[in-house]
Amino acid sequence: EATGAKIVAGASGVAATAPVDAGGPFGYLAEGQRTNLLLWSNDMANVAWVPTTMTTAKTSTGPDGVANSATRLTATGATATILQLYVAAAADRTNSAWIRRVTGTGTIKLFQGATKSADLASSLNTSTYTQVELNATVDVTLTGVGIEIGTDTDAIDVWCNQFEAGAFASSPMPTTTVAVARNADVLTFPNSGNIGNTGTAYFEEAQYSANVFVANARTFFAADNSNDHGQIYWKPANGNLAFYDGTAERSLGALNVSTSIKKIAVAFGGTSVIAAIDGVVGTAATYDGAIITGSTMQVLQGTVAAEAGFSILRNLRIYPLALSTARLQAMTT
Repeated sequence: EATGAKIVAGASGVAATAPVDAGGPFGYLAEGQRTNLLLWSNDMANVAWVPTTMTTAKTSTGPDGVANSATRLTATGATATILQLYVAAAADRTNSAWIRRVTGTGTIKLFQGATKSADLASSLNTSTYTQVELNATVDVTLTGVGIEIGTDTDAIDVWCNQFEAGAFASSPMPTTTVAVARNADVLTFPNSGNIGNTGTAYFEEAQYSANVFVANARTFFAADNSNDHGQIYWKPANGNLAFYDGTAERSLGALNVSTSIKKIAVAFGGTSVIAAIDGVVGTAATYDGAIITGSTMQVLQGTVAAEAGFSILRNLRIYPLALSTARLQAMTT
């Protein structure tokens, strides 16, 4: 992935950072299926892009460190624009780009159909690229997707323009002559020898974006990749961590996840299941002593699209015994 900060900026100007902690974060990044619908994502000097009072030159080094991989846009008048026409009815889509300020202090905005973002200038700097994004549900048939530079002579470097279905931008999918699709990430482990009716699961996880899974349950891992049995997941609707053993859902208390790395441990065995996140112990729930498993365990990959991926997970460990509450609290602190 490209380096730099990620800023989520909607038409309201609300911004949120991507997953961060002192270590990176580093780990397994799971993403669902996405397609970049824009052509020539790095080459805005291509005829697929239509500039107005703006010059374009694919002469800049992108965040990938490759010379001439990014495009310099220079305004030659006020409210300079560049867009790519895309015929699409109203749907939930996100326009994003990695941008670095070159000169000037004027406004920089993304637009998508008739929707334009708030000014992104305060999020940009001259030393690093920042991914900015605009989510909207609008008809883009007439005006297309693009960028606006508000002040004459201001210049920016742009890398990996992206337009995709979904409420937030995913990782870069560079394109040239055709749209590029990325398949959903799938990571599995054999259940045999790894998980049983009694155990403790420990892992560190962060949401990929503050906009991920606003309304849907999302799965950390499932012990059966063919149905919803044997899952540990979070329910944004009530902020509860939950454990499903194949018979019933067990609520483990209000233990929220976020875009910061969280340390999570869940112990199950005998007649109870309990969890802790970052040293906070949740509410013990009744457990029937058996977890339904298939042949493989899947990580950050739910059985429906709304639960799939878009998280970072690391240090997954499964112990063959249910650790004490004190141990859960200590290992997650």
